[in-house]
Amino acid sequence: GCTFQPPVTADKGGSGSAAGLSSVKIIEDSTMRRVLKVGSDCIADKEWNQAVEALQKVLDKTEDYYVQVTEPDPANPQKEITRWSSVKFAANNLIGSMPLEGLEAYELANGAQAKLLLSDAKKKGDRELLNQVALRYCHTKAGIEANEILATLYLARGQVFTAALRFEKLLYTNPEWAKINDLTLFKAAVAFRRAGDKKNENETWDRLAKKLDGKAGL
Repeated sequence: GCTFQPPVTADKGGSGSAAGLSSVKIIEDSTMRRVLKVGSDCIADKEWNQAVEALQKVLDKTEDYYVQVTEPDPANPQKEITRWSSVKFAANNLIGSMPLEGLEAYELANGAQAKLLLSDAKKKGDRELLNQVALRYCHTKAGIEANEILATLYLARGQVFTAALRFEKLLYTNPEWAKINDLTLFKAAVAFRRAGDKKNENETWDRLAKKLDGKAGL
């Protein structure tokens, strides 16, 4: 889903620039980097439809590429750092950064197709198709549901680290957009506990306790 960065795919067109990372050679796709820049600029200008169109083209591609992205340094917000990122991971992060108005535009443009694919995946019990919905349409209502289903499946199979990563992505989605129910919060807290992630476990448990305050229980 949108939590993970897929393996490196080389730019076969030869237009990118190579960089060494340990024993892995990464080749950047400059075209994809420009598309991300267009999407980012459109978001800054609140041109939601143009941003959605540009970024969804990245997510609709079969191939994935790595690009260099610049962002504020968590240790010093006054500075910027450059790092390598999957282009699809970066595109989903940009979409997720949009306010409610932008996310509504994204749902209007892509929600129906995502819902159809999710319905097909659930009928067939097709986990690969669920993964496609979760990655390709991560921030639609159907994509959020696909990620929750996959997180629950991984938790049930004891793959707690993968489950925790997916739950973490869900919990950091715009709360006005992704309405996380009590049961999902409980499962997320269990996943974090089993994965040894105390910070997320405590924060999620506190969030659940506040929601259950005054209720009979879960």
